[in-house]
Amino acid sequence: MKLLKNERGKNVRNVGDGIYHVDGDVIPIQILESKQLSPDSNLFLRNLRSNLSTDDMLNILLSYKVQKPVDDKNVFLDRLIMANPVAFKEAVNMTKGVMEIFLEGAEQYGWLDDRFEDRLQQDRKKIAKKMLVRGYSVEEVTEMMELPLEVVLSL
Repeated sequence: MKLLKNERGKNVRNVGDGIYHVDGDVIPIQILESKQLSPDSNLFLRNLRSNLSTDDMLNILLSYKVQKPVDDKNVFLDRLIMANPVAFKEAVNMTKGVMEIFLEGAEQYGWLDDRFEDRLQQDRKKIAKKMLVRGYSVEEVTEMMELPLEVVLSL
C-alpha cells in the first residue's frame, strides 16, 4: 500500500474490512487483504488465497455448489484450485459430494473428452502394434483399429 501511495502516487481507499480500491491507475484495481476481512464477509472473498487447508477447501466447494452452478467459465474456482492444488485433490478424495460436483461439470462441459480421446488413441496404437507383430496386414490393422494408414505404417 505504501508503494502505491508514496512511489506511484495512487489514492488507496479502504472501502471495508480488508477491501481497498486503488484510484488513478490505468485499470481499476481492488486489493483484498484476507486476514483483515471480517468473519461475516463473503466466504469466497475470505478464501481467495493460496494457503487453504483441506477442510477450508471442502467447505468452500460444498458452499459454492449450493450458491452457484459449476460451469466451464468459473474464474473463482479456477484460481482457487490452481492456488491450492493439494487441498483440492484431498477435498475431492474426502467426500463423494465434492467429487460428484466436479464429475457433473466434467460431463456437462466435456472437460475430460480430450484426455479420453488421447488415451483411446494410445491404446489403439498399442493394440495395432501387437497385431502387426502377430502377422496381421497393414490394411487389416488400419481397418480394424480405425487408425490412419500413416499411423499404422509408423508403428
